[in-house]
Amino acid sequence: TIVTEHLEHAGLRFEFLPHRRTQTALDEADALELHADEVVKVVVLMIDTGHALAVVPADRGSTSS
Repeated sequence: TIVTEHLEHAGLRFEFLPHRRTQTALDEADALELHADEVVKVVVLMIDTGHALAVVPADRGSTSS
């Protein structure tokens, strides 16, 4: 995926953990049975110059939809 390619290109360590579809990073942490400070949700944005990645830590994300 574009996210894994970006992380690999940047030389960042990560682990991909399959899970049920979730809407928030906190839901993702719950689905993975992990603490919120161990999980991030990545959002891919399309901007004029290409793609941008937003990384939202589960323990700091918004509670609104």
